[in-house]
Amino acid sequence: MDQYLSLLTAEKVKDCYSGLHYLSEKDTFRNRIIVVRANLAEQIRARYNVTKRAFYGANRDIEFTSQTTLPVDGPKE
Repeated sequence: MDQYLSLLTAEKVKDCYSGLHYLSEKDTFRNRIIVVRANLAEQIRARYNVTKRAFYGANRDIEFTSQTTLPVDGPKE
C-alpha cells in the first residue's frame, strides 16, 4: 500500500479511489498493462470506503489478479 501511495505522489496523481485509472493515463504507463493484486485492490477500495461497483468500474482498464506473477525465467538472484 505504501508503494502505491508513493507512486501516486511521484506521478502527481490525485489520491482517490480511481487513482489506478489516472496512473494508467500517465505517459509513464501508457501502452503498458497495470496489474494489481486483488488484496491490494481491496485495501485501496476500503481506504476510500467505496462500493465494489464504483471502484472496479472506475478502474476498469486495470488488470486485477489473485496471485503474484513471476517472470518466465523465474526469480532473478
